[in-house]
Amino acid sequence: MEMVTVEDTDPFDCVVCCHPLKPPIFECENGHPLCSSCRDKLAPVGKCHMCRVFTHGYRRSRAMEHLVEALYVRCPNAAHGCNVKPLYYDLASHRQACPHAPCHYPGETCSFVGTTKQLVERITGSHGWSCTTRTVKKAIKARARQAAQIRLVLGSIRACFVWNPPFLAELRSAEF
Repeated sequence: MEMVTVEDTDPFDCVVCCHPLKPPIFECENGHPLCSSCRDKLAPVGKCHMCRVFTHGYRRSRAMEHLVEALYVRCPNAAHGCNVKPLYYDLASHRQACPHAPCHYPGETCSFVGTTKQLVERITGSHGWSCTTRTVKKAIKARARQAAQIRLVLGSIRACFVWNPPFLAELRSAEF
C-alpha cells in the first residue's frame, strides 16, 4: 500500500465538535459533513450547521466514510520506535495506549523525556538512585519502613512513582 501525506487533516474532522470523523458520517443536502453524535444533537434544529439551509434530515456520506477508512497516519511516537499506523480517527486511542510513548522525569529539576528503559537509566545513572525493575500486575504492599525505599517506574502507564521522603517536596510542585 502506498502512503500519501496529508498536510491538513481539518477536512476529516467534524466541524461541530472538532473530533475526527468516523463512520457513520452524515452530510446536509449541500455536502457539509458531520459525525453521528452531532447529527443526533442537531437534528431537531432542522438547519445545516454550516450553510444554515433548512434540511430534511442528514443523509449518509458514503464517499467521506470511504475516505476516512483509508486515511492512515504515523504514530506521533514513531521517533521513539512505534511503527503502528492507525486510522486517523483511531489516533487518539492509539496514542493513549502506545507502549512507545515517552516517559517524563517526575520533577522540575530535570527535563528528561525518553523511553521507560532510558528513564530507569537516567534515574540510576545521572541521579544516582539504586533501582530495581520488576513487572507487576497487581498492587504492591509495603510497610512504611520499606516504602521509604520504593522508587517504581511503571512502563505501561508511562509514569515514575517515587516514594522517597526527601524527594517528595520536589514532586509536590511537579505536574504529571
